[in-house]
Amino acid sequence: PAMAAMRRAWSALRAPRGLRSFTPAIKGFRAGNFISVPGTRLRPMSSAAESLVEVKGATPEPEKSPWTSTASRDEAVARRKNLRISPRKLNDICRLVRGLSCAEAIAQMKLSDRPKAKFVEKVIAAAITNGINNFNMDAERLYVAEAVVGQGQHRKKMRYHAKGRFGRSKGYHAHLTIKVKEQPWSEDEVRIGRRGRKLTVIEAQRAIHEEISAKYESILEQFEED
Repeated sequence: PAMAAMRRAWSALRAPRGLRSFTPAIKGFRAGNFISVPGTRLRPMSSAAESLVEVKGATPEPEKSPWTSTASRDEAVARRKNLRISPRKLNDICRLVRGLSCAEAIAQMKLSDRPKAKFVEKVIAAAITNGINNFNMDAERLYVAEAVVGQGQHRKKMRYHAKGRFGRSKGYHAHLTIKVKEQPWSEDEVRIGRRGRKLTVIEAQRAIHEEISAKYESILEQFEED
């Protein structure tokens, strides 16, 4: 009798016999998405019921960031030794690029009126090349993390004075080390690097440049047609 009662209860909870024939035609049907209540027809599971049958401890998947780093290392380094400039003067130039994005740092060195700024520009370009070719870094998200200046070899020279006298002078050299890093993406980022132009300003200037370029190209096309 107990087994017969269990069979009757189970048959009452089961779906109707002809359900298998038409369930594939139901839009959005999948296994486990329907529940049966004794004495009622089969109906879709509500959102509240779905929340009750969720696996305990399951966490929603985190939102993916629009940019993900593929670099094999966090930083790239370039060095130059015995540059023909004093360490003090070279450090004054490097103060202009510390914390800037690499693109803006190179622009600062190109526009600088210091004649030895070309040394810093070449070392920054070498560090960018190392990061891209060797460690698969993203060039648009690189910034100058460190610019270290050290004292190099110095050459002693004689300086001649009047009446047969002479003095000594030194020709200074300096070492330069540039370290660039890839800035990770964040929702509230304002700029690439610790200082410099904001991303909104860069995008606005880029849009103006593209608009001017488009107008210039249209003028050239009209001139060629005429």
